[in-house]
Amino acid sequence: MKKLSVLFLFLSLSILIGQVPDGYKIVSVPLPRGSVSVLGLCHKPDGTLAICTWEGEVWERKGEVWTRFAENLMEPNGIYFDAKEEAYYVAQKPELTRLVDLNKDGVCDRYECATDAFG
Repeated sequence: MKKLSVLFLFLSLSILIGQVPDGYKIVSVPLPRGSVSVLGLCHKPDGTLAICTWEGEVWERKGEVWTRFAENLMEPNGIYFDAKEEAYYVAQKPELTRLVDLNKDGVCDRYECATDAFG
């Protein structure tokens, strides 16, 4: 409990002081229309921001524009982009899913179960 209290104190002070450590910056980004909760995020090497939402979608943001990359996922709660494979891995309730854009149009063409060997 003492460790938790100390951690809370440091986090509170950093928020109150408002200083961001060197090499970091805070940017407010509006969510895509209709999205309520972001459950995971990652960046692609080109700087594209990707998020997965409670609503079961994966969105990409390039510049100021959001585009839906994938949908109909079951409460995705983590996302990772593999640059070598040019594919996302999304952790959702029943499985770890690999998402691939085969024709490079910005929309997922293949939803592939990477593994469901848990639980």
